[in-house]
Amino acid sequence: MTILEFIRRNSIIVLIAIAGVGLGLIVMDYAGSGSAFSRDFYVKVNGTGYSYPETMALGENGDGYLAQLTSAAHARMVSNFDADENEKLDEAESAKQAEWLAKNPDFEDFVENISEARWFWSFGGASRAEDNVAINRAIIRAEGEALGLKPSPEQVDAYIKSMPIFRKDDGSFDTDLYKRLCGLHGQASSAQERVFRDVVSDLITWDALCSFYSANLIAHPSTQEKLADVLSQHISGRSAWLPATAVPSPAEPTEEEIKAFWESTSANYLTDEQRVITLYTLEAENGNMDDRVGDEIMEKLSMADGKGMDDIIRATADNPENEPFSYKSETYGLSPLAGVADGLKLSVPFKGKDSTVAEIAFNEVKTATPYDTYKAAADKGTQASLLTINQIRGYYRTRDGKFIIVCVNAIQEPVVMTYEQARDKALAALKKQKADSALSDAAKKLYDDMAATLKAEGLDAAFAKATAAGAAVQNFGPSSIETAGGLPQGVSIQELITVPTNTLAPLSTTAEGASITAVTSRTYEDTEEYRALRKMLSMQLNSQLRSQAIILDWLQDAYKRYEVLLSEQAARKD
Repeated sequence: MTILEFIRRNSIIVLIAIAGVGLGLIVMDYAGSGSAFSRDFYVKVNGTGYSYPETMALGENGDGYLAQLTSAAHARMVSNFDADENEKLDEAESAKQAEWLAKNPDFEDFVENISEARWFWSFGGASRAEDNVAINRAIIRAEGEALGLKPSPEQVDAYIKSMPIFRKDDGSFDTDLYKRLCGLHGQASSAQERVFRDVVSDLITWDALCSFYSANLIAHPSTQEKLADVLSQHISGRSAWLPATAVPSPAEPTEEEIKAFWESTSANYLTDEQRVITLYTLEAENGNMDDRVGDEIMEKLSMADGKGMDDIIRATADNPENEPFSYKSETYGLSPLAGVADGLKLSVPFKGKDSTVAEIAFNEVKTATPYDTYKAAADKGTQASLLTINQIRGYYRTRDGKFIIVCVNAIQEPVVMTYEQARDKALAALKKQKADSALSDAAKKLYDDMAATLKAEGLDAAFAKATAAGAAVQNFGPSSIETAGGLPQGVSIQELITVPTNTLAPLSTTAEGASITAVTSRTYEDTEEYRALRKMLSMQLNSQLRSQAIILDWLQDAYKRYEVLLSEQAARKD
């Protein structure tokens, strides 16, 4: 069987080896219309309903702590070797880093494992990655319980102590880093540490499940060899590039055409969404807010479905068991994200990176009271009664130790622009559409002409047609997966692998032009380097079969077995 025949018969395996498998988990929306709490749940897993706050806590904590661990690992890799503290490594510093990693190979394995877990946990049918994390953590716990894989507190302790991120160069445990990452901040215990340990427990169970379902899987040796041959081939060819400038420009649109185009596409021209946002700032007398205060406030808000924000914060501040703190709130009027007031441009750590308060308010809150309803209530002084927990985000710690809680009071949805407002945008879009259509038609005509000429007269005659049409013709190669440089514009080596010799590859068209390519020869050399590459590719194939195909298949099946249900709000794609 030839290499090309193998590819055609086993295309799915080739795709796994080249690019991995992207598998979306499809979940039906069983909920009725209405709020995020339709049928008394936001998501339901294995018969257990999770409210919006519960889902948010499970998902954001899981995603946030995995992101923090990854971010801290990368930061350590820079700071430990950045002698001149310029936040980048020169050649000498990079050499020292490489030497350290060679002595500590488990560090990179740890980072890869955490990053891969975060990637898997974010897959699902919900509208937000954090919701998918929550669902997948619930599945992991249920499956772990069923298989007896739930770790004990002692196992969690041992796992944390073994994590390379917390190991100093002298081998001792980095207590300070542990406290910073899990939220202890020098306290003996806290709710945040328990949340961190829960994430670690789920991570241990996840590792055990991955091992249980896929650890012994390997690809057949003959499959490994054939794939190595396929992926190692060196491809040469000829390409014609037809630039958009070679195609005659379409006539300038008339005013009637512009208006007709706007009428047919008016939904594409909307005003910016605008929001009313209240920002609560909590400041401790000693300069550093206690996480337990934030946990207490958010728990009470969740129980009250977001009602009585000021009363809850005031009662928490009056509680003698809490460290004294003051708070203030400021409401910012209707504004789009691009035009928010300076107070909403405050930057806070969020999911392993910095985000402004405005970005959190606009990107994380999906629904809120319509502005007209809010305005009418505000005129009567009853607007606070409209607030629900799904309009609130927080708490977030600022650089100077304060807490920030964000409330989106109202949303004014975008509306269709008038013709006068949208005319310039519609004109630009119409001109681009005409230009793209002209290029596409010209490229398709040339491609069909070249394909017919290639079949009747051969390769040289076909590319002579391209030259006559104003295309630039060039030879390229030999190129391979490892040496993909020098390829024609708009062409990838992965696409050419499955193109038979002396046949045109599929037409590739971009806004800049069109590329028409033919493979003229393909070879591979049985060298010592190639044999080493074959071994490496076999290892990669095995890893991808385990992590990409098998585990995602198991997770998809788990969605069915544990009867995952989404409310309308959770399933809605924004």
